[in-house]
Amino acid sequence: MRTSIFTLSLCLLWSITYGQDSGQEGREINIVYGANFTKDEAKAPGASIFSKDARQVQFAHEGADLWCDVAIFYQKENRLQAIGNIRMKQG
Repeated sequence: MRTSIFTLSLCLLWSITYGQDSGQEGREINIVYGANFTKDEAKAPGASIFSKDARQVQFAHEGADLWCDVAIFYQKENRLQAIGNIRMKQG
């Protein structure tokens, strides 16, 4: 009986996790304007670092635009850390 409940719970957990992963497609953060590009594995492992020039760095995600002075972008995780003079516009 315990084995059946454990197996059922494991299958349910797997289906929930799989459903969340497949929903991420098409919901990626897009780079609109990157300006200066660098990488610093010591400070931000696996990340791309974008900094402004005359224009701010710009990203788009699900109908929202974000501008900032510096952005640390973790593409594999689809995650962004915005730093300095952050502005966001949705719609």
